[in-house]
Amino acid sequence: MKRHTIVMFSLCLPILPGCIVQDIHDQIEVSNQQLTAINRTIEQIERTNTLLGTIETSLASIDTRLKSIDENLGSVDERLATLQIVLDAVSEHLSSLRRTINNIDSTIPFLRFSGDQDGEEGEETQEGEQEQTPPIPADTPEQQTPPDPARPDPNGQGPAD
Repeated sequence: MKRHTIVMFSLCLPILPGCIVQDIHDQIEVSNQQLTAINRTIEQIERTNTLLGTIETSLASIDTRLKSIDENLGSVDERLATLQIVLDAVSEHLSSLRRTINNIDSTIPFLRFSGDQDGEEGEETQEGEQEQTPPIPADTPEQQTPPDPARPDPNGQGPAD
């Protein structure tokens, strides 16, 4: 029986190492394929990192520009607030002047300083509402904006104190 087992074992011995070697070979092929896929993935990650670096640089540049725009808008907002105060004062003054001219027109009927047609401006309508003032004629001088105190005078003088 021993002999028979030894013969059997010797006949199987050349077949067994071939199976193990083939299995190792197959596993190495699978590992190589996986390494190739991993290398492709690493290359894609490197390209993505490069693109992200470029995007980060662009975003920093955009952020700098946005800060500059924000500062400019703040400056414009301050100037507009100053101009609004001046425009409100001019509007109130012009309304007062319009009332004065309408009073003169109603007191002296044959003189029309306002330039309105008879019965147009300042008279009350049947509903008790006062009519709208007509637009300013084109031959009137243009409204001048007040000088900006931060800017020098065009004549070469500094800002008025």
